[in-house]
Amino acid sequence: MSNTFGRLGGFFNKFKTVLSIFCIFGITTKVGAQGNLLNDSGFESPVLPGSISSQVFVSGDHIGLWTVGLGSDRLQRNSNWAFSEGQQALELLGTINYSGVMPSDGVAYQLTFDMTSNPLTFQGAQDTVSLTIRAQNGFYQDLNLGSFSAPFVAQGGALNWVTYTVDFTTISPSSTLSLIGLSQNGYGPIIDNVQLEIAPTPEPSSIALFVFGAASLFAIRRRITS
Repeated sequence: MSNTFGRLGGFFNKFKTVLSIFCIFGITTKVGAQGNLLNDSGFESPVLPGSISSQVFVSGDHIGLWTVGLGSDRLQRNSNWAFSEGQQALELLGTINYSGVMPSDGVAYQLTFDMTSNPLTFQGAQDTVSLTIRAQNGFYQDLNLGSFSAPFVAQGGALNWVTYTVDFTTISPSSTLSLIGLSQNGYGPIIDNVQLEIAPTPEPSSIALFVFGAASLFAIRRRITS
């Protein structure tokens, strides 16, 4: 009988060990599980014909799930350029708005995007993009996320991609993302690989699981050493 209880005790201890490890490492499977919330983050649609290196889109035109706002924007497919992602990128001459919405109010997001100054600009350039979250809850309320300047690129030089990251919290149940080019010289910054994800913050339940798992492992280790 004592052997039976001993085996059951050993099995229970192993089970607690496995459960504790699951509780600790299970948090990592919960954070950031949704991935990128934007479709066509690399501006790959519409696909420009091979004979066309760029195409201008004016206010109201759609570039995939993006819509041109004020001014115009230029879709680039220059075969001499190495894009950050895919075969196309967007030259931001005016404003581009993501047609989808971020449906949750008060949710923390993390936005990343790649940007380079435009080597077509006369004497080179250091281009700047401004980011805005616009709330659409019966009135417009803008949340300015700041301006981001890419490093200087010499005229005719190679693209110099830099990744930018910004964290923000939505201010309305239906918010949209706007990117605004601030260059005034006929050319604009080039952006690519725009990613929007839920900010990687663990939920309270995940924290509780972590505490329980750590405490269980400590108790098991203490029993073994004693």
